[in-house]
Amino acid sequence: MVKRPRKKGSLKPFRGKSPRKFQDPTSYYNQSFSWRVHGKYIDCDDPKLGWSKISVIELLKFIIKELQSYEGMTWGEVNAKPHCHPWELDKIPTEFLNRLQERHIDIDELFQISLGSLPRVFGNRNKATFFLIWYDPDHKFWPTEP
Repeated sequence: MVKRPRKKGSLKPFRGKSPRKFQDPTSYYNQSFSWRVHGKYIDCDDPKLGWSKISVIELLKFIIKELQSYEGMTWGEVNAKPHCHPWELDKIPTEFLNRLQERHIDIDELFQISLGSLPRVFGNRNKATFFLIWYDPDHKFWPTEP
């Protein structure tokens, strides 16, 4: 049995078509917050915000505990918390932008989550999952005036 070649479709798209889904950029607000550690993102070697400086005790007793406190929330609730917000890449300090580029981390924005009065974690939000990049125990990323 010989197969006939199929006709190729027209190169001109049908003008009456429209996108089936419009995606709201805040659509993740209703999704549950989750976080992960992934080798692609986590930066252990950064001199200011690297994870290599913290002790296992600090990680287990403080950082993980604080991140778990966000797990029952939606992203909208996390965004409403003080000091939890996205950073546009053109707004972050140059040294940290350079570090992202040096490590070939391609993200649209950097997200900050507060772990108390001073400590912050920074990462990449991909859909509803927060991937850790840096830990800032002393608020050195963007120091505030006293």
